[in-house]
Amino acid sequence: MHSANTNWISFYAVFLFAFIFVPHVAYGAVEISEVAWMGSVASSNDEWIELRNTGTNAVDLSGYTLSSGNGAVHVTISGSISGSGYFLLERSDDSTVPTVAADQIYVGSLTNAGDSLTLKNASGGVIDVIQGGENWGTIGGDNVTKDTAQRTSSGWVTAPGTP
Repeated sequence: MHSANTNWISFYAVFLFAFIFVPHVAYGAVEISEVAWMGSVASSNDEWIELRNTGTNAVDLSGYTLSSGNGAVHVTISGSISGSGYFLLERSDDSTVPTVAADQIYVGSLTNAGDSLTLKNASGGVIDVIQGGENWGTIGGDNVTKDTAQRTSSGWVTAPGTP
């Protein structure tokens, strides 16, 4: 009986040691969260793409790439995204979204006929893929109202831009 109690005490001691002294890791998960493929009311050239970190730890985006299926957009990303934070990519200049500073500027344009976007990490592993479909119909957005395509927990919706 004594050895059974000793085994349980040893088990709990190891468990407690691991819980207190072994660091807990919370990973970030970066995804494409919003696409303004149609531009803005001011200009159809005012396109932007937003990334979101769904994790709690910051993620170094250095070397990540974001590319469109037709090759018109290919961005090598630099910088980082905070835990539960956002990263704004603006097309051509920082005036695309006048109220929010761009985290990075990119060149190239998204076609209104629809396309795909692929986000890869620095090792080349695919992190996220968006299949916009014909006229971006699979994810949404509106070329008349300039509402953007936004990822929610239940899928993509069309809504006023949020960057």
